[in-house]
Amino acid sequence: MVYSTEAAVRNQHPAIAASPDGAKAFVQRLVMQTETNSHRYVTHLRCLWEKMLVKLHVDQLLAWGK
Repeated sequence: MVYSTEAAVRNQHPAIAASPDGAKAFVQRLVMQTETNSHRYVTHLRCLWEKMLVKLHVDQLLAWGK
């Protein structure tokens, strides 16, 4: 899969093809960026989940106080 991606990068970007590791470095950078974005997304979801749990807990405490 990575090889075919590298080949596609070489075909689409002649400047990258000029250096032997250019396509490989490009793909590695792309994978790293994707992993970083995925981690940010998961962290964002975790924060939303924790906020929701806190809100539910506060709402429950307020309901018990009535």
